[in-house]
Amino acid sequence: QKLGTWSLDEKVLEKVSGQHLRLLTETIQPQGLVGVFKMPYKSGGLEFRELSHRVKESVNTLTAGVGDLQLDTVLLCDNIRDPGNAGTLIRSAAAAGCAAICFTPHCVDVWEAKCLRGAMGAHFRIPVFAGLTWDLITDVIDLQWKVHLASNAVTWEKRLKQPGAISTVDLPTIPYNAIDWCKGPHLLILGGETEGISDEAIIL
Repeated sequence: QKLGTWSLDEKVLEKVSGQHLRLLTETIQPQGLVGVFKMPYKSGGLEFRELSHRVKESVNTLTAGVGDLQLDTVLLCDNIRDPGNAGTLIRSAAAAGCAAICFTPHCVDVWEAKCLRGAMGAHFRIPVFAGLTWDLITDVIDLQWKVHLASNAVTWEKRLKQPGAISTVDLPTIPYNAIDWCKGPHLLILGGETEGISDEAIIL
């Protein structure tokens, strides 16, 4: 039964039965509302290059999560495998006012249902770039960027014990609150739950 038509982009609001609603969702007890939206951001190299340029120029034209606040910081997720964690990171990056959040190819699908629920709408509050290759990242992130690595102690120690692991003895350890995140551009690379950060992140 059609309830009405929204004037914005000719979106249509439809009322369906509970049975049909359950077919459209992946939860046992759906919340009663399902939306179909166009992905607001693409994952192509051109868009990422434009984002990088805007951040370096400190032009606050991107939607931030806290009022008009935008940090000159891009969060890059590496080997994030849990969709709930990915959604939380997207939500947190938007709330902190990061310029964007990016995901490498080994991360979870950021547009899958559990990740969307975990982000609670933050996909539409911050640019989300998924599937960025390291070739593209290393090509775009130049010497103007300040690159930071974040990984939990367990995964860090695990990767150091792997055969042929890249040495990290020359990397300084800095408390996160000792960094002025408003003076960038900063690239914060966050390692995954079990794999941690990749060699490409350390090389960068």
